[in-house]
Amino acid sequence: MAIHDLAPTLRGTKERDGAGLVDRNGTPLSNWSRNADLSSSVPDEEACVRIRQQQGSYDEQDEAYIGELLEFMQRKKFRRKAIKIENRSSQLEEMELFALGVNGFLDEIQQKVEESLSKASEESEKQAEWGKESPR
Repeated sequence: MAIHDLAPTLRGTKERDGAGLVDRNGTPLSNWSRNADLSSSVPDEEACVRIRQQQGSYDEQDEAYIGELLEFMQRKKFRRKAIKIENRSSQLEEMELFALGVNGFLDEIQQKVEESLSKASEESEKQAEWGKESPR
């Protein structure tokens, strides 16, 4: 199991449509969890303070749960960024291979052009020598 999945797994929490966050037994954890948007960016300390002010008092268990939730969301965000970096790295490697292929192709064309120029030059020299040797 990946480390970023530990917080909700340890508490046995899940997100359920209409109920928000629920524990292992399917009991909603609190009213504010129904309105929590976990798909958006990681909640910061200010968001937690606003939630506390809106919902009134909460206990230490809520505080610990909020901390675990924040850590889980930060790890999730970090994992998404790591995946993006890996994808971009793969794209760069593909582009590098393509560039190497194009360079090889261009080198072949350059070599053929040089060979053609060399042959043309040799033929021109031969014709010039042949023209000198033959009387007019």
